[in-house]
Amino acid sequence: MSDSKVQSTMVAQPSTDEDVAPTIVANAEPQHAVERSFLIVQEQRLPLHLPKGREAPIPSVLVFHSAMGRTESVLQWCDRLAARGFAAVALDFYEGKTAASPEEGRMLRDAANHRSAILRGLVEQAWKQMQNHERLLATKRFLLGWSYGGAWATYSTSFLSEVTGVVALYGQAFTDDPNLYKTLHAPILFIGGESDQRPTPAKLQGIVKQLRSKGKAAELLVVPAGHAFAERNHPGHDGAATEKAWDGVIEFLEANAT
Repeated sequence: MSDSKVQSTMVAQPSTDEDVAPTIVANAEPQHAVERSFLIVQEQRLPLHLPKGREAPIPSVLVFHSAMGRTESVLQWCDRLAARGFAAVALDFYEGKTAASPEEGRMLRDAANHRSAILRGLVEQAWKQMQNHERLLATKRFLLGWSYGGAWATYSTSFLSEVTGVVALYGQAFTDDPNLYKTLHAPILFIGGESDQRPTPAKLQGIVKQLRSKGKAAELLVVPAGHAFAERNHPGHDGAATEKAWDGVIEFLEANAT
C-alpha cells in the first residue's frame, strides 16, 4: 500500500458541547469546519484532521498520544486544531488499542517501547508526508504530545528536520537524553500540572532554564492540576486545567505559524 494515499470524509464543524469544547480565545478568527481524512503510513490509517476550505500549504501538527493511547480526547484535540486552521495527524503506537486504566496504559506503553525502531520509522514517514502530500505541503510543522507522547515529541526533535515548534504536555525526554539540550533548535512550550510529580513543575522549570542558558526559546505554562489532566479517561482529568492548557497551546502554535 502506497505511503502517499489519503482517504477523506467530511464531518461537520465541532459542536459546542462540553466534550469537544471549542476554543474560547478572545477575538479569534472564525473557526473552520473540520474535514476528517486518513494518511496511509506504513500500512496504517492515521487520522488526518483538516480545516475545510483551507488550501495548501497548511501548518501541520504531528500528534503523539499518551500512555492511554489514541483516545477520543486525542481526536477531539485534533478537531480543535483543525477548527483553528491547522492540519493534525494523530499517530497510533498501540495498533488500535487504548487503555481502560493507567495501569493498562503502562503495560501498552512498555510493549510499544520494544518496537521503538519501528515507531521511529512511522514518525519519520508521517513527518515527510506532512511536507510532501499535496493536501498539506506544510512549510510549518509542529510536534505535540501528552506524557509518554510528550517524551516522544521532544525526543523526535533529535532526528526530524525543520521542526517549527514543540508542545510537550506533562512529559519530556530531556532527563533520559541530555543531548537534546544541544540538538533542539525549535521553540518549545512545556505545560505541566502544579501538583504533578512526573514531571514536577520544578523539573520543567529547570529544563527551561537550561535551554534558555543555551539560547533556546523555551516556555513553561503551569496549570492547577495533577498528571494527565487533559485525558478524559484518566482519573486525573481536569476540564478547567485542560482549557487553560489549550489556550496556551493555540497561542504558541499561532505565534510560530506566522
